[in-house]
Amino acid sequence: MHAESYRFDIYISACPEDADWAEGWLRPRLEAAGLRVGTEADFDIGVARIVNVERAVIGSRNTLLILTPAWIKSGWAEFESVLTQTRDIDDQAPQTLPLLLEPCQPPLRIAALTYADFTEAQRREAKLQQVIAAARGEHNLKVVGATLSQFLDNRGRMLQKVQSFWVEGVLESGLQGLAPLDLNLSTQPDAIPNAWDAVVQQAQAAEPIPQGTSVGELFDRYEGALLILAEPGGGKTTLLLQLARDLLARAEWNPGFLMPVVFNLSSWSKARQPLSEWLIEELNSRYDVPQKLGRAWVSEDQLIPLLDGLDEVDAADRPACVEAINAFRQERGFVRLAVCCWQAEYQLLPLKLKLRGALLVQPLTSEQVDEYLARAGESLAGLREAVQQDTRLRDLAQTPLMLGIMLGAYRGVPAAPLLAQSDTDDQQQRLFGAYVERMFTRRGASPQYSREQTVSWLAWLARGMRRQGQSIFLIERLQPEWLASHTTLRQYVLIDRLAGGLLIGLAGGLVTAILLAIATWSSVDNHISVLLGGLSTMLLGGSISGLFGGRAAPSERGQRTIWQIVVNALIGWLGIGIISGMYHGMIFGPTRGLADGLVTGLAGALAGALMGNPGLRARHISVVETLRWSSTIGFRLALAGLLGGFIIGMVYGLIYSAAGKLAGDFPIWLSYGLTGGLIIGIAGGLIGGLTGDQLQTTVIPNQGIWRSMQSALCAGLVYGLASGLIVGVIYGLFGGPQILLHTLVLPAVSGGLIANAPAGVIAQLSGGYVSGVAYGLIYGGLYGLIVALIAALSYGGYAVLSHFALRIILWRQDAMPWNYAAFLDYAAGRVFLRKVGGGYIFVHRMLLEYFAALPDAAAEPISAAKAPQRAAERTAIK
Repeated sequence: MHAESYRFDIYISACPEDADWAEGWLRPRLEAAGLRVGTEADFDIGVARIVNVERAVIGSRNTLLILTPAWIKSGWAEFESVLTQTRDIDDQAPQTLPLLLEPCQPPLRIAALTYADFTEAQRREAKLQQVIAAARGEHNLKVVGATLSQFLDNRGRMLQKVQSFWVEGVLESGLQGLAPLDLNLSTQPDAIPNAWDAVVQQAQAAEPIPQGTSVGELFDRYEGALLILAEPGGGKTTLLLQLARDLLARAEWNPGFLMPVVFNLSSWSKARQPLSEWLIEELNSRYDVPQKLGRAWVSEDQLIPLLDGLDEVDAADRPACVEAINAFRQERGFVRLAVCCWQAEYQLLPLKLKLRGALLVQPLTSEQVDEYLARAGESLAGLREAVQQDTRLRDLAQTPLMLGIMLGAYRGVPAAPLLAQSDTDDQQQRLFGAYVERMFTRRGASPQYSREQTVSWLAWLARGMRRQGQSIFLIERLQPEWLASHTTLRQYVLIDRLAGGLLIGLAGGLVTAILLAIATWSSVDNHISVLLGGLSTMLLGGSISGLFGGRAAPSERGQRTIWQIVVNALIGWLGIGIISGMYHGMIFGPTRGLADGLVTGLAGALAGALMGNPGLRARHISVVETLRWSSTIGFRLALAGLLGGFIIGMVYGLIYSAAGKLAGDFPIWLSYGLTGGLIIGIAGGLIGGLTGDQLQTTVIPNQGIWRSMQSALCAGLVYGLASGLIVGVIYGLFGGPQILLHTLVLPAVSGGLIANAPAGVIAQLSGGYVSGVAYGLIYGGLYGLIVALIAALSYGGYAVLSHFALRIILWRQDAMPWNYAAFLDYAAGRVFLRKVGGGYIFVHRMLLEYFAALPDAAAEPISAAKAPQRAAERTAIK
């Protein structure tokens, strides 16, 4: 059927319970948009209802199904869903448009379709525009800058990460195998401001939530805007992760459902950003989501942020954090989210979160604790007896965390020792201490690390995480800020920039010397040139390695304007040019030194364009993302490079013509300068166009550094070979004619060539082209080496060098073992930490605080005794 032959543009299928809403709210808005709308009100009188329904569906270009539990239960749901799927096979128009008015489970034929989510009243007007567009046949599905398949692939990987990290890794693993507890919940209306309270002047009372009510149901009841409060260790994070599990199940069932993602607010204080920017940074740092992809997800409201740890934000920053959350919701039409906080910390806030509802996790009752311990068996009989007799122990056991800690610490311990310690004021600290000791003994008699080492390293980790505002620790996210003193920071800079630069410079100098030796193997007088060339490249490579990096991450480079890139390139050009010019000036004189400095400064120009201005500060370690080439960013950088290359080429020609004896060679030198400058510019565009928007699923400890190393090798190899080949061909073709110009053409013009000596001409011709090949080999190899070095450093090399330098300092300080991943896995096996993807968290913030509060003497008791072990400890860095 053609569109003009339809009676209706859209037929609304609604059950009687929803008919008033369909007729009173929905139909007028659709008709105001110019659509012909049909409902049951248009059915023919005296005709069987089944016939009317069939006529309406067949006579409508689209059928809008109003999905509610009542519609599902009606006898017409299956009939209409089948009817809408059995239209004319040649009819390509949209047929079935599901509209979810209330959460429900539709038939499989409908569940396979993406629906318009009308469950939130505040978002219905916006969602209605999507329905109108679909009814008109306008397909404007936004897939965040990628193909639909890539969008769905990235979405599936993100859901898998949240499921693996939080639901399986934290929620379902449980502390010490603690069986699930039914948490006692109640509403907390006073925690949420209500604009109508001042009008009606009536306070709302807290009400208990019936046992068995899922947190997903409560989230829907409060329109997807929920606050969860509890006492420390009371189970707020457990409840949040149960919500994540419920929402993940919905997201996996429906591709149109938003992605629930767990975040911890503890890091918000570091930059005090708008929440949208902070979410993008957290997606990148915690979930390895490329910033471009994360920005699209946040701007398109593809996420349901589940925000844990408002109480972990610095007290002075907490009100600003609440303001940021409120502003985020208001700017985005009251987007769905949930927030967790300790009750006492939340009550101290001068302003409240503008959400729809609040829950308070109540303490476990004495009956729940006693029943739970009774089910645990005879090994906990002593603990059960002590809890029944001692009120302090009973109070501690009323939070799920402390009950789990007791199970781990006091299994098999009789009641008498526990009652003897109950009169001390630091009972909670004793409990954590007992838990730590028990974890060392119950998991094997031959640990990999001593108790002193483990406690020392965990204490350092806890203090660092608390200082940096981190709840999840990732090895690759270690930064120089973790160093405790200015002395160690200076040591890090020295090792990173100087030692790393020297290492890279030596490698580059050696390769250069080999290239020069091969190209000039027939000349015994060129060993000095080989040596000087190797030293020159060593200085150049060391300068680039030591002075650049740590400023612009690959994901941030495309945000600079063309002029900013040009300025960075010019500063890099001058910086490297001055260093190289001084070296060449001392050997060949000031004029040649100036010329060579300006030429070798090209490499600094490329480094500056890619990585920003040079500097000597501690480098920020930026791991690379999964890379692809972006034409937009690449062309922008290439344009800047071409502009800079033209300027540099002009200067090159002028300087070398002035420095040489033949001023008439300006066109030749200009051609070399333009060629070199333009090649550097094009290389900058090609390399700088690398960006990341592909989400990876596999997560291992320190994956970012390993990926950075792979990216560095790949980028260096590909761009080094490509640049070397292009430059080698160009210089080889130009090198032979230039040599012929000086050895054959110019002497002929001046009369210096004997016309009757064809053998000499042939020899000079062949010699010129052989020399041209050598010329191409030298310059192709050198250009390729420089481009390979800069590409490798730019895309992962700097991160690897800086991370390695930082790990050396921390290892020498005895802050961590060399194989850190193995130790963290060991600590997770002892149930001090939990593994979350490629990162680690303490089993609870209170355990982190316990380790962080340990005195230095207890946390760092080892010194010279460790020296023999260090040699055996050196395995691959992880």
